[in-house]
Amino acid sequence: MKDQKNNKSDAGSRIGPDSTNSCEESNTRYGYAAASTPLRTAFSSSVLAVRPDTAEEIESYAAMDESKRPTAVMVEAGRDLSISTFSGNAMGSIENFIALLGNKLIPVFRAQSADIAEALAVKLKEINFPDAYILSSQEGLLKAKAANYNFYGILDLSGDSSEITDEKLTQIRSKVNSSNAKSVLLPEAYAEKEYIQALQKSVVSVWLDSNSPKITAACRLIACGANGYAVKNPEELTSAIGYFADDAMLRKTVVIGHRGIPALAPENTLEGAIKAYENGSDIVEVDIYVTTDNQLVILHDGELARTTDGTDYIEKYSLAELKQLHANKQFPDTPEYAECRIPTMREFFEQFKDTGLGFFIEIKSQKENCLPLLKELIDEYADYNMINRCTIISFFMNQLQNSRKTMPGVSASLLCGGLITDDTIYTALPGLADLLLPNNTTFSTNYGGVGAHSIEALALRGITTWPWTFEGIDDYCYFFKTNAGGLTTNYCHLSRDFKHTLNVPAKNITIDLNQTKTVEGSVVTYAREVLPLPQHSEIVIIEGKDIISADGLNITGLKEGCASCMVKASFTPHDGFKYTLYSQPIAVCVKQQG
Repeated sequence: MKDQKNNKSDAGSRIGPDSTNSCEESNTRYGYAAASTPLRTAFSSSVLAVRPDTAEEIESYAAMDESKRPTAVMVEAGRDLSISTFSGNAMGSIENFIALLGNKLIPVFRAQSADIAEALAVKLKEINFPDAYILSSQEGLLKAKAANYNFYGILDLSGDSSEITDEKLTQIRSKVNSSNAKSVLLPEAYAEKEYIQALQKSVVSVWLDSNSPKITAACRLIACGANGYAVKNPEELTSAIGYFADDAMLRKTVVIGHRGIPALAPENTLEGAIKAYENGSDIVEVDIYVTTDNQLVILHDGELARTTDGTDYIEKYSLAELKQLHANKQFPDTPEYAECRIPTMREFFEQFKDTGLGFFIEIKSQKENCLPLLKELIDEYADYNMINRCTIISFFMNQLQNSRKTMPGVSASLLCGGLITDDTIYTALPGLADLLLPNNTTFSTNYGGVGAHSIEALALRGITTWPWTFEGIDDYCYFFKTNAGGLTTNYCHLSRDFKHTLNVPAKNITIDLNQTKTVEGSVVTYAREVLPLPQHSEIVIIEGKDIISADGLNITGLKEGCASCMVKASFTPHDGFKYTLYSQPIAVCVKQQG
């Protein structure tokens, strides 16, 4: 990955909320919706997708102020491509339904068969409608994408009731990518922080399906940090967001160590990767080449001279020859790094196999056997879930296309810069769609041009943004507040001690009338330290303010009944950078003693 701060280019000029897109088959001109969401804090936002029963409901949503308006409307596409609600009420043709949206809401078309999904994709192409989700099975999405790539795919796993395990999460990621989708709709049982964070780290956007949750259940959904929520009635979720402060950090931002941690250790070395892991990297970014004896080695430049005591091009050497070189040229006077060598990808996998460290692997080699060799190595470490821990990144779309063919279950992301800014969202979206959607890649952009508004516009369409490469603390902290999936930095130690998750093990607490109990829990830092809840933590009562009272972390039973609450704690790790973490809700039962 290059070190550059800004690389702007012409994003083209096409459609937006106040402009249209020409269509040969009809006189209607379609654009991108002025999508918004009421599920927003200063740090993140989530799609709010509603399942209406009538056309009048849709029109009322479209007329709402953007601070209250849902993001998307979910409907059923029939075999004749007529549209109905999930409850079976007819909505007419696709064109009639789209007209109801008023260019304010993104449509989500559910297709319950592969043939319907394919026909729907063809229809969207015929009318040149650029801004729609298709929700379907793996077979349905593959057939639809083969007919028309220009839609956002959501894999429908909302009916899955199997046990949730680490292996299951790996299967979900693989199935999402193999379906040419970037998002998945899961049942409400997945509304746990650990499940959501695991999938988001593997570059998957997670939507949760819920049937009219009550206020406590709605707070549980929001607190888990999912990327989107599909509900029949949005009022509970829009009410629930009011229980969270404006500075609520509801979603963990993934930290990616750029070539390890070059600020403190030689780049692209095993020593640097270990130090990056110790300093809070969730993922380490590496660059790979192939030696003359077909070993995957890690170096950025290709030319050896900048970071080693060798010369010439790395792929002219065997592994044994490269191992004679020292890779400590950036830190020549540091004894700790005196024996740094050019590492192999195998050495990285072996070193970190028992950890949760992920890898962003940039394909630098142009050799045809690079990706097959990488696949072979990933498969060799299948017992360590390596397929779920690796993401392929590249500046070259042909490399990403090849990676999608070689490893269809592995996420891929395009390295680029200057393709979208906060000022060019609606003119840039068509070009980005043409670039990213055909190859099912997500968006790893230079951070110089993007901002909170452009990143959110993409996120509301299932496209996560992974900006790079941060060096200053102020820019770094700002981008924690932009909805980005993850941040790539040379200085991951800057966020080493940032707390990112607040956990309370007890999901249910029983207390006697007039008894007081102290809630216990922990906060987790990026350096993977698990610390006790800070003294300034507080209880937020959701339901039952007449049943319990709270003072700090102490809950007192006032009268018999059931209540619910969350724990919150605020942190200011850098000047002007304050945020609040929340636990998921706790059910409290107060009973008469004896």
